[in-house]
Amino acid sequence: MKHIILASASPRRKEILELADLKFDVMPSDAQEITTKTAPNEVVMELASIKAKDIYKKSEKQSMIVGADTVVAYQGQILGKPTDEADAKRMLTMLSGQTHEVYTGVCVIEDGKTKTFYEETKVTFYEISDEQIDYYINMYIPMLRYDLVTLIVREEDNAVVGFGISLPNLSRALQKARGHMLPFGWIHLLKALKSKPKVIDLYLTGVLPEYQSKGVNALLFNDLIPVYKRIGAVYAESNPELETNSAVQAQWDYFKREHHKSRRAYIKKL
Repeated sequence: MKHIILASASPRRKEILELADLKFDVMPSDAQEITTKTAPNEVVMELASIKAKDIYKKSEKQSMIVGADTVVAYQGQILGKPTDEADAKRMLTMLSGQTHEVYTGVCVIEDGKTKTFYEETKVTFYEISDEQIDYYINMYIPMLRYDLVTLIVREEDNAVVGFGISLPNLSRALQKARGHMLPFGWIHLLKALKSKPKVIDLYLTGVLPEYQSKGVNALLFNDLIPVYKRIGAVYAESNPELETNSAVQAQWDYFKREHHKSRRAYIKKL
């Protein structure tokens, strides 16, 4: 069988090829992703083609190149990241209780021949109240960096089925501030939030129960990892996780990981 090159940094696309027991190398494309299409299915196919053709030019021509791209759309419109608090509330309200589409385009180049196709998945989001929307926005939006946040929404109803929130690591900033915001501790935190960090904190990830173990986490990381690389991040640290939660632990199997902190809670009967 021909040597395969995956033109993507997505851990889940890597996982799919590994589950198929295929031998391959990963060579992410750095081509500029500019599309001339507007329909979501055409956009993902064109972007997948751009990635595959970029790596094909750089690689040995006897390899099989596989490129892919994914977008989320609602009522035919591709959904991007919210630009501010008002846009975040608009998007969450629009998606609440609705169904949207997730489009994945694939481009395969072999022996100079190109085959491009796409798959569409419909996703339905639970209805959330205005109070819940306001709670999340007021709690997280003020300190968010929108480039480090992503949403997975269901296109037909714009319902959010998954989200990922990350921030630059604030540990050094808190040390410099000595645990105090005033009088000048906030300056260190502000600088850290706007920095190009080496360490990213994975603050909060959520996926609707009916969409868990169906690749939504892969879509989240597929969106965020290129951003982390672009700003120069080298490491990411997760929030506390139960050691017995095999589903959560399994998502890190495709990364170089290190278990370097443990927490224990004890009950003393008096």
